[in-house]
This record gives sequence, structure tokens and C-alpha cells, in this order.
Amino acid sequence: MKMMASLGAVLIAAMVGWAGIAKRASAETHAVVGAGTKVSAMANPQSAAGLYTTYCAKCHGADGKAQTPQGKETGAKDFTSARWKSRTSVEEAAATIRDGYQDMPSYKKRMTAAQIQSLAQYVKSFPH
Repeated sequence: MKMMASLGAVLIAAMVGWAGIAKRASAETHAVVGAGTKVSAMANPQSAAGLYTTYCAKCHGADGKAQTPQGKETGAKDFTSARWKSRTSVEEAAATIRDGYQDMPSYKKRMTAAQIQSLAQYVKSFPH
């Protein structure tokens, strides 16, 4: 019986340790940029943050404010603008990502429909 209790204690300690390691690893894969916006440092292309870092941040900026040289040159949308947020639905953002608009290319051949939808929700979530 003591052996079972010891084994249980070891398993619990291992699970707690594993959870701590996973939490630290997750924290290490993110960097804080701009106004406290977390962006995946590894640019995981499967996550919305990774997609944004890979395809959008060059023009729209890590903080979504479009104050990058290329963003200013192309007139990229500021995702933190109250006007943009109020006038653009997630569905409209997804359509723009999918089909492109003016200087913005279409991403329908680079992303799945689910990735496009996830990215549209992500850009709509930028704070004012």
C-alpha cells in the first residue's frame, strides 16, 4: 500500500513539473511587441498570431496600427481604428484576406478557409 502511495506521489509531482515546463515553454515562444501585443516569436503558421506575423505584420505592424514603412506606403488599414472596427465585420475582413483588395494580395491559395477565418477574427481583436 505504501508503494502505491509513493508511486501516486511521484506521478503527481511529475505531472506538476510537466505543467510548469509546458507553461514556461509557451511563454518563451511569445514576444511582447508594440503596445504590449503578444506575437508568436516562432511565427507558427498554424496559429492566427503566427499567420498574422508571417503575412500581415510587414504592412499592418505587429500592433495592428499600420505604421510600418510599407504600411504607410500602401495605405494599409489600421486594425486599432475605431472607424475600421465599427465598419468592418469579421466576414468582410475574411473576404478581404481571401480575395485581396487594392495593394493587398489574395491569400486564398496560401491559407485554408479556417485559417482565413481565424486570422479575420484575430485582426478584429486588436484593441483600440
